Amino acid sequence: MISKVFFLLLILSTSLYAKQPLFQVVDQDESIYRGREPRSEISNVLVELAPSRVLIFKNDVRGEVAKQIATLKQNGVEYSHIPFKWKDYGDYKLACEQLVEAIQTLKAWREQGHTSLFHCTAGEDRTGALAGLFRMLDEGLSTDEVFYGEMCPRGYSNGNPNKPWKVTGAIEAGLTPLFEAIAEKIEKEALNFDSLEKSLCQDIKIKKFKRRCPRLEK
Repeated sequence: MISKVFFLLLILSTSLYAKQPLFQVVDQDESIYRGREPRSEISNVLVELAPSRVLIFKNDVRGEVAKQIATLKQNGVEYSHIPFKWKDYGDYKLACEQLVEAIQTLKAWREQGHTSLFHCTAGEDRTGALAGLFRMLDEGLSTDEVFYGEMCPRGYSNGNPNKPWKVTGAIEAGLTPLFEAIAEKIEKEALNFDSLEKSLCQDIKIKKFKRRCPRLEK
């Protein structure tokens, strides 16, 4: 029998720039999913997936977050909104703290027995960085393993060949160095879920990025 989630992955496979599945499993318990922004035309599918918690991991630029929150409330789905931006980090400390808060939120929801979905807009960059860091803590994976095994294949930066260079350039200037800085702390300091705190963001050191996704053929 085809599972409900697998069926959704088959029929809903478009994203902002390329054909990415709408929902993708993140953890081994299959209780946490990542994806692109659920828009009004697929709100019924969101209800069918029936996540008990939704983490909106993006800033509201056109009132779209407010609309989604209204839809979630109407359907009785609990949510959390962390207004994480994909570029122009004037304050890396704040962005770092938002990533830590998102990780802590997803971990708490899973421990409470909830199925959760987290998303940004395209479901590739902000969502990818969050998924990568979560899996490092959850499974003990290395930075390279999550970057090239989780993030790039699911459209992170130029892992999506259809993504405009202005977008990939902005990601490589801000989000990738931030991801690498947090990932380096996780590896070097042997951080786990219990020891991960926002205080690590106090002295976060942002360097030029080291990793770039191989650009796949269109």
